Amino acid sequence: MKAKRIISTTLYHIFILGLGLLMIYPVLWMISGSLKNNPEILSGSLNLIPPAWRWDNFSRGWAGFGHVTFTSFFKNSVIITVIATLGTVLSSACIAYALARVKFRGSKILFTVMIATMLLPGQVVMIPQYLIYNRIGWVGTVLP
Repeated sequence: MKAKRIISTTLYHIFILGLGLLMIYPVLWMISGSLKNNPEILSGSLNLIPPAWRWDNFSRGWAGFGHVTFTSFFKNSVIITVIATLGTVLSSACIAYALARVKFRGSKILFTVMIATMLLPGQVVMIPQYLIYNRIGWVGTVLP
């Protein structure tokens, strides 16, 4: 009985270790790729340790391309994320308070419609949202 438990525990740990390595491999491959030059990346070899580590890839990546640096990409992402998060939290809190405390005709229908729209995947909404944003001139700007 004890031998059976040791075998099952060992097999369980081997399985979990293999699953963990399978999940961490893409991250290791990405880090390894960041330390290689273009021909080494495109060679198709699966080795994780590059022959020569190229740390200058990070400084060149941060410098960006053309006249746009990674710092401006990062700054734009932070600004858009903070504004979108604050807007979402504030509007959701106001709407949730109104739906919970104020009783009006059609509040149950409105609540049902809001829950139903949350069930829609983002991919379903993406193209109509792009078309609307394009029509009102928001494509290519920092506006939503």
